[in-house]
Amino acid sequence: MKGLILKDFYNVWRTLRPVAIIIPLILIAGMILTYNIMSIENTTFIMPIEVFAILSVNLTTTSFMCDKKCGWLRYALTTPITRREYFHAKLLVHTIFCVGGVLVGTLFAIISTLIMGRFSAEMLLQALKWCIPALLFGWLVGVQLCALMIRFN
Repeated sequence: MKGLILKDFYNVWRTLRPVAIIIPLILIAGMILTYNIMSIENTTFIMPIEVFAILSVNLTTTSFMCDKKCGWLRYALTTPITRREYFHAKLLVHTIFCVGGVLVGTLFAIISTLIMGRFSAEMLLQALKWCIPALLFGWLVGVQLCALMIRFN
């Protein structure tokens, strides 16, 4: 199972290297727009937490697409790996991506509020309160995606 997980990490890293520069720039632009549109009392930077939770689902999809594109699934039929082990490895990778995405989004939100001079304990608690729903949403969507991709792939 360790080999399956490492394979997924290497495939996703290789595929998303060019996009890794663009995503923070889009988030910074979105935060500047959010900062200008919303009033100071109501401003919470929940956007990065949600964006990174959704991107974690995309990472799982990228992992499946890399497997399909390189023909790894045909090769897997010749190995002693069962569908169940493959499914569990994909779920574990998705869980790691989802938790990592929410953590990165939370750190990005905290750092951006510090830079903009709007950090407060209340805002931190509200951002942390949104971590659990974002994590659950991203994880549940990813679990359904993994099940569908394995079933119909």
